[in-house]
Amino acid sequence: MVPVIALQTFWRTSGTYLWNKFRSEPAFCAYYEPLNEVLFDQPAASLQQKFEDGIVAKLGHPPLNAHYFAEYPIEAEGGVRHFMRRFSYEHYALAETDRDEELAAYFAYLIAHAAGAGRRPVFKFCRMTMRQRWFASNFPTCTILVVRDFNDTFRSYLAMAEKSMDFLRIMFRIILKNRHDPLFAPIAFHIGAADSHGLTEPEMRKTANKLYAAATRSKLCDVAFFFWATYIFEGLTVADEVFDVDLIASDARERERITAAFRQRFDAPFDFRDLGKSSGDAGEAVSPGAFEVVRETLRLRFGATAGISIPALAAATRHLLEGLI
Repeated sequence: MVPVIALQTFWRTSGTYLWNKFRSEPAFCAYYEPLNEVLFDQPAASLQQKFEDGIVAKLGHPPLNAHYFAEYPIEAEGGVRHFMRRFSYEHYALAETDRDEELAAYFAYLIAHAAGAGRRPVFKFCRMTMRQRWFASNFPTCTILVVRDFNDTFRSYLAMAEKSMDFLRIMFRIILKNRHDPLFAPIAFHIGAADSHGLTEPEMRKTANKLYAAATRSKLCDVAFFFWATYIFEGLTVADEVFDVDLIASDARERERITAAFRQRFDAPFDFRDLGKSSGDAGEAVSPGAFEVVRETLRLRFGATAGISIPALAAATRHLLEGLI
């Protein structure tokens, strides 16, 4: 079986840019955000209408030739077979040996759908976080870890919130849904969600919204940093290539290296000269408490981070990651 391609990204890290490169090549079936909740019940007509209404420009994404989810086998009544709503918010930390037969069946269905069309499946993930190693253990995978400067990523969250595209609010909800998992307990305590026991689904959503609304910019930065750091460290343990958008945009030799590597791996003529550069603005102040939260989470996840090799990355990104080891 030819390995599936997993683009391990997070929101606002330029993952859509890379996904669209794969989508433009007919050999690939490039699935956008396979854990997005719209895949539970949205009909194709609704997704097409959002596309026609300008959702791509609102999100600041590169021009697309079809709506985001056009590759999916969407049912006539809406949604994708085997998708469950819990995939979007729950069980964000899975070990390689953990069993989630429903999630595995969903991915197997999408892989078979792509294979049936004679195309290689590409998954552009935003919500795998600490499920990346589980995925790589359950499916033959070529993993591309997409990394972007944290400060640019965080400021993009703030800008999107002003357009009612609130990724930070979603992060608070994810923390609430996973607060009883030991890997999420430190960040739940950090934002004041540790004592939220016995909540119904509406109460949980209301509590997450309340915590989000009361959060200072510093606290929002801490939450964003938790997700940014954990998805990168998890990704480094399985990555076959690291696609550092800032390094590729600013360093011609790295751009040539990754272009040649992709050509060899995927037999596709990708061109990354149109990749935008980092703003280079001064960094956000991640609190010492947030660093401790992430260190504790990484300790629980990996035992020790000393064995995780940090590759050549843009200076600001490498500095933040090395500060966690």
